Amino acid sequence: MANQQATNHNVHITDRTAPKVTSYGRSGEDEHDPLLLLLLPLLLLLLLLLLLLSPLLLLLLLLLLLLLLLLLLLLLLLLLLLSESDSDSIDGSARPPFPFSSPASDSSDSSDSGSSEQSWLLSSPLTSEPSDHQSSFWKGEGSFG
Repeated sequence: MANQQATNHNVHITDRTAPKVTSYGRSGEDEHDPLLLLLLPLLLLLLLLLLLLSPLLLLLLLLLLLLLLLLLLLLLLLLLLLSESDSDSIDGSARPPFPFSSPASDSSDSSDSGSSEQSWLLSSPLTSEPSDHQSSFWKGEGSFG
């Protein structure tokens, strides 16, 4: 009894007698794509026009089509270039160099970055020579009061 109850909850009952309803709301086995049904007569009409036209007009139409495709590609290339230049300013990749790096070279050499950092540290006020007031204090000549 327990085994029968355990297997019953896994059973899914489907009604195989119900007609298949497509996404277009009509029943049937296979429905054609409505876009294809619209394009098929247009393609047949275009083929008929091409057969009736002279070869010179056909060549002219093909050249016009190629020109339109070329213009479309140029437009897409322009949009791509514009989007890349916008992304450079957004993500900050065109920012000024790191303060410790020398402006002449942006190489990632550890020796170069170390020497420029060392030169920066040497010129900083923390490692400079103490002033007269500081030196007199450390020599014991200053007063605490």
